[in-house]
Amino acid sequence: MANTDLGPLRPIADAPIKDGEPYGPCLLTPGRNRTWAIGEYDGSNWHDLDNGPLDPTHYLLLPPGG
Repeated sequence: MANTDLGPLRPIADAPIKDGEPYGPCLLTPGRNRTWAIGEYDGSNWHDLDNGPLDPTHYLLLPPGG
């Protein structure tokens, strides 16, 4: 499992998301083009900051105010 300076990446299945409630921003992988992405859960789906859909396998919650 990869680590970042902010901590270890966690499986997306472990994200504490709830239907109808936003969560994030998060560092997500893979992003579009199989790279990293910063994105959010909008209450029903994950997406990047350009509102492009994502299907990440791992995440890391980012600190607020970045």
